[in-house]
Amino acid sequence: MRRFSFVLIVLLHIVILIGSIVPPGSIELMDWFLLTKDKLLHFVSYFVLTCGYLLYFKFHEISTQYKVSFVLSLVFGVLMECLQYLIGDGRIFDLSDILSNSIGSLLATLIFMIILRSPKIK
Repeated sequence: MRRFSFVLIVLLHIVILIGSIVPPGSIELMDWFLLTKDKLLHFVSYFVLTCGYLLYFKFHEISTQYKVSFVLSLVFGVLMECLQYLIGDGRIFDLSDILSNSIGSLLATLIFMIILRSPKIK
């Protein structure tokens, strides 16, 4: 399970990186989705990324898993926005994307805290 959680994190980073740097309109389906549900996509992407971090750190028994997972997701999101700004090509730095990323990461962290602290699930 440790290996799975590591592979999951790597794949999620790759998917988010590609989704962040591909110029808008280069993938027709993606272009339609981004125009209609951009903030939802950010929220879900960083929710899932944070869950991946939390699983990884849970299996490695890191006591600060909640803080570290949230901060890593937040930093990665900010870096992706900065990369979009630097690359240009129709992409822009957007604070509302960072907010959506942060809310997704925070919700994932809170859900994990509640589930893992439940006496039935340990």
